[in-house]
Amino acid sequence: GTMNVTNAGRNWNNTNMAIPAGSAIYVQNGDATVKGTLNGRLTIGSNRNININGNILYHSDPRTQPTSTDMLGLVALQNVIVTNAAPNNLEVDASIVALSGSFQATDWISRPVGNLIQYGNLINFNSGPTGACDGNGNMVAGYNQLQYYDARFHDTAPPFYTPARDSANGRVAYLKLSLTES
Repeated sequence: GTMNVTNAGRNWNNTNMAIPAGSAIYVQNGDATVKGTLNGRLTIGSNRNININGNILYHSDPRTQPTSTDMLGLVALQNVIVTNAAPNNLEVDASIVALSGSFQATDWISRPVGNLIQYGNLINFNSGPTGACDGNGNMVAGYNQLQYYDARFHDTAPPFYTPARDSANGRVAYLKLSLTES
């Protein structure tokens, strides 16, 4: 597949290029912004934040195509943020990791109510806000976050994740992420 990349330091402005053969993209000293459809396996990392500006979907949806090998990892040292550019009803298919922050939505308290489907898994240091409910549990602002576990993560990980099986309960944890800029 291909991706569009903007990087002022390299004079790229929405430049279309191939996804790297190593299946990893790392942003040093900046935020990564992600949206689109992935055909393949990829991990995107940032030593700051990852911004989600739109739907992130798999070309071959594993919920309807069990043989799908499409798999995405989003790894931010700080936060994974759904920005105001994202639609009110949003789907994010990925393993989301916020190492020292959270998965959150910008202006969640003033956003129109919508659904945020997160299919994959979520690992964050803090629980971040995505929406608000009234005292009766009715959504009044932001996203109704619906999380669905992608069972493929039980035995397989996105590129550059290092799985370690916990022998006591059979769960998989990801111990080390080895991303370097090239």
